[in-house]
Amino acid sequence: MEWFLYIFGILWLAAGACSILFPETTRILFTKTAEHIPHRIMAILEAVIGLLLLIASPHAGCPVFFIVLGVIVIGEGILLWFNPLQFYEKSIRWYRHDLSDFFFNLLSIIMLILGTGIMLLA
Repeated sequence: MEWFLYIFGILWLAAGACSILFPETTRILFTKTAEHIPHRIMAILEAVIGLLLLIASPHAGCPVFFIVLGVIVIGEGILLWFNPLQFYEKSIRWYRHDLSDFFFNLLSIIMLILGTGIMLLA
Protein backbone atom coordinates (compact mmCIF):
# COMPACT_ATOMS: atom_id res chain seq x y z
CA MET A 1 0.00 0.00 0.00
CA GLU A 2 3.02 2.26 0.07
CA TRP A 3 2.46 2.94 -3.62
CA PHE A 4 -0.87 4.61 -2.77
CA LEU A 5 0.85 7.04 -0.42
CA TYR A 6 3.37 8.00 -3.10
CA ILE A 7 0.65 8.52 -5.71
CA PHE A 8 -1.41 10.54 -3.22
CA GLY A 9 1.62 12.69 -2.38
CA ILE A 10 2.50 13.27 -6.02
CA LEU A 11 -1.09 14.33 -6.78
CA TRP A 12 -1.03 16.84 -3.88
CA LEU A 13 2.33 18.19 -5.05
CA ALA A 14 1.08 18.52 -8.62
CA ALA A 15 -2.13 20.24 -7.52
CA GLY A 16 -0.19 22.68 -5.35
CA ALA A 17 2.35 23.45 -8.07
CA CYS A 18 -0.34 23.99 -10.71
CA SER A 19 -2.26 26.20 -8.30
CA ILE A 20 0.77 28.41 -7.80
CA LEU A 21 1.87 28.50 -11.43
CA PHE A 22 -1.57 28.81 -13.05
CA PRO A 23 -3.91 30.10 -10.33
CA GLU A 24 -6.93 31.19 -12.35
CA THR A 25 -6.86 28.20 -14.68
CA THR A 26 -6.52 25.78 -11.78
CA ARG A 27 -9.33 27.46 -9.85
CA ILE A 28 -11.66 27.21 -12.85
CA LEU A 29 -10.62 23.60 -13.55
CA PHE A 30 -11.18 22.50 -9.94
CA THR A 31 -14.58 24.17 -9.68
CA LYS A 32 -15.86 23.04 -13.08
CA THR A 33 -14.86 19.49 -12.23
CA ALA A 34 -16.52 19.68 -8.82
CA GLU A 35 -19.69 21.21 -10.29
CA HIS A 36 -20.18 18.20 -12.55
CA ILE A 37 -19.67 15.60 -9.81
CA PRO A 38 -22.70 15.04 -7.57
CA HIS A 39 -22.00 15.49 -3.87
CA ARG A 40 -22.81 11.86 -3.06
CA ILE A 41 -20.25 10.60 -5.60
CA MET A 42 -17.65 12.98 -4.16
CA ALA A 43 -18.53 11.75 -0.66
CA ILE A 44 -17.98 8.12 -1.67
CA LEU A 45 -14.71 9.05 -3.37
CA GLU A 46 -13.45 10.84 -0.27
CA ALA A 47 -14.51 8.00 2.02
CA VAL A 48 -12.63 5.50 -0.17
CA ILE A 49 -9.50 7.69 -0.19
CA GLY A 50 -9.72 8.07 3.59
CA LEU A 51 -10.11 4.30 4.00
CA LEU A 52 -7.10 3.70 1.75
CA LEU A 53 -5.09 6.15 3.84
CA LEU A 54 -6.05 4.21 6.98
CA ILE A 55 -5.14 0.90 5.35
CA ALA A 56 -1.80 2.28 4.12
CA SER A 57 -0.88 3.91 7.43
CA PRO A 58 0.90 0.86 8.96
CA HIS A 59 3.26 0.83 5.96
CA ALA A 60 4.26 4.48 6.43
CA GLY A 61 7.15 5.95 8.36
CA CYS A 62 4.74 7.92 10.58
CA PRO A 63 1.44 6.04 10.74
CA VAL A 64 -0.22 8.52 13.11
CA PHE A 65 -0.05 11.27 10.45
CA PHE A 66 -1.86 9.09 7.92
CA ILE A 67 -4.40 7.86 10.46
CA VAL A 68 -5.30 11.45 11.34
CA LEU A 69 -5.40 12.43 7.66
CA GLY A 70 -7.56 9.41 6.82
CA VAL A 71 -10.03 10.19 9.60
CA ILE A 72 -10.26 13.83 8.45
CA VAL A 73 -10.91 12.76 4.84
CA ILE A 74 -13.55 10.24 5.93
CA GLY A 75 -15.17 12.95 8.08
CA GLU A 76 -15.26 15.26 5.10
CA GLY A 77 -16.84 12.47 3.05
CA ILE A 78 -19.55 12.03 5.70
CA LEU A 79 -20.15 15.79 5.69
CA LEU A 80 -20.49 15.78 1.90
CA TRP A 81 -22.83 12.78 1.98
CA PHE A 82 -25.36 14.59 4.16
CA ASN A 83 -24.60 17.99 2.56
CA PRO A 84 -26.18 20.17 5.27
CA LEU A 85 -27.45 23.55 4.09
CA GLN A 86 -26.12 22.89 0.56
CA PHE A 87 -22.54 22.95 1.93
CA TYR A 88 -21.04 21.37 -1.21
CA GLU A 89 -22.52 23.89 -3.63
CA LYS A 90 -21.75 26.86 -1.37
CA SER A 91 -18.14 25.78 -0.93
CA ILE A 92 -17.66 25.45 -4.70
CA ARG A 93 -19.16 28.90 -5.20
CA TRP A 94 -16.96 30.34 -2.43
CA TYR A 95 -13.82 28.72 -3.85
CA ARG A 96 -14.48 30.05 -7.34
CA HIS A 97 -15.79 33.55 -6.68
CA ASP A 98 -15.26 34.73 -3.11
CA LEU A 99 -11.87 33.29 -2.15
CA SER A 100 -9.24 36.04 -2.26
CA ASP A 101 -6.02 35.57 -4.19
CA PHE A 102 -4.02 35.70 -0.97
CA PHE A 103 -5.91 32.79 0.57
CA PHE A 104 -5.87 30.87 -2.71
CA ASN A 105 -2.07 31.17 -2.73
CA LEU A 106 -2.00 30.15 0.93
CA LEU A 107 -4.05 27.04 0.14
CA SER A 108 -1.67 26.28 -2.73
CA ILE A 109 1.33 26.48 -0.40
CA ILE A 110 -0.46 24.25 2.12
CA MET A 111 -1.08 21.70 -0.66
CA LEU A 112 2.63 21.76 -1.52
CA ILE A 113 3.61 21.30 2.12
CA LEU A 114 1.08 18.50 2.60
CA GLY A 115 2.22 16.75 -0.57
CA THR A 116 5.85 17.02 0.50
CA GLY A 117 4.98 15.72 3.96
CA ILE A 118 3.15 12.76 2.48
CA MET A 119 6.08 11.94 0.22
CA LEU A 120 8.60 12.19 3.06
CA LEU A 121 6.55 10.20 5.55
CA ALA A 122 5.43 7.47 3.13
